[in-house]
Amino acid sequence: SIFADGIRYDSPLNGDAFDVQIPLSSGTSLITVLAGTNLDNQSSFFPSSGVNSVRVKSDLTEAKLLVTMTWSQGASDVDLYAIEPDGSAGWYSNPVATTGSLDIDDTDGYGPEHYTMATTPQSGKYRIRVHYFSDHDSDPARFQTITGSVSILLHEGEPDQQDDGRPQFHGVLLRIAARLRQPAMI
Repeated sequence: SIFADGIRYDSPLNGDAFDVQIPLSSGTSLITVLAGTNLDNQSSFFPSSGVNSVRVKSDLTEAKLLVTMTWSQGASDVDLYAIEPDGSAGWYSNPVATTGSLDIDDTDGYGPEHYTMATTPQSGKYRIRVHYFSDHDSDPARFQTITGSVSILLHEGEPDQQDDGRPQFHGVLLRIAARLRQPAMI
């Protein structure tokens, strides 16, 4: 398992290697890798278990609005949609909206997918949608249940930074709506 700032990201082993995308915010992130353990069964720590941590500094521009989605299942495609007050939308087929953009379309599981705005968002209602597009497991007749989270961060790295408390989703669709009253409040 890999942890980025305390959030778990799993990646299956491919022989003795793994590959996982993890989100980095601007500033410093703590990345921790646990090997040889089964975190779902706390009694399964093996003598050859290992842990290593590293701090990574990112020079990304701090976001005025950052929406991050992750989910708990590999071999699955969950899509993030961000609809801005003017009706423009950032999603996998149209990643750039009027003032924000979607970074990647993760089609093989876990996420993350991010919608980011570097400039002050326009006033109005923003809608964040999650769509369970498909799964790619070995049993096409079985429907995978997907759980995950969507976090919304305002004013990343600034003294007035606001975090939404990571609403959880379960299943196919979650609609979160937030109304931003004045640009100065964002």
